[in-house]
Amino acid sequence: MLDSMKTKKEIIEFIKTGPTEQDIAHFLKEDLSILAEVYAFPNDEFICIPEYPIDDGNVDYLIMTGRSRMKIHLIEIKGANFNFLNKYTNKINENINEATQQIDSRSSFIDKNYEYFRRKTHEYREKAESNTLNFHYLQSEKNLYVDKNKDIVVDSFIVIGGRSTNDEEESRIRDGYERKSGYRMQLETWDSFIRQLTRE
Repeated sequence: MLDSMKTKKEIIEFIKTGPTEQDIAHFLKEDLSILAEVYAFPNDEFICIPEYPIDDGNVDYLIMTGRSRMKIHLIEIKGANFNFLNKYTNKINENINEATQQIDSRSSFIDKNYEYFRRKTHEYREKAESNTLNFHYLQSEKNLYVDKNKDIVVDSFIVIGGRSTNDEEESRIRDGYERKSGYRMQLETWDSFIRQLTRE
């Protein structure tokens, strides 16, 4: 895993090129630890699965982490080829709104089918840990110290997309949006996401 890690400088330079959603998905496929570094805790105990199936669709990325009770992060990404805020209306870009609607749909399914989702995520975890999961994923060197008989915690629903142009204003608007969602939804620009990376 460590041999394929991209440097923070490589990530910054890539985002500066204004990549599309598809470009970023390809980039992340080469190093899924980029997402896990920010959202996994403990940070060396995680499983990151792209295009994780939920209901009749999928979420771009699901991260399993935690101790005892497994924690889940669901992530939707959008490109870095647009500004997070529309410069004419100062409102959140429609690409971000589209992603939040996708996440809302997945979270609604989980709420209504919690036990099914809990069992399925543990099944995927066990397959990943036994190297029998038949599609691309990244697992830390350590298995997760979680109990499959305990409840899981769906810790956050995350949307990452767009570029920052006015960090203070964006932060205020993101915070207001997150408060309205009861802090279930977390919005990040690619700039605010990169600032959370600790790698060199």
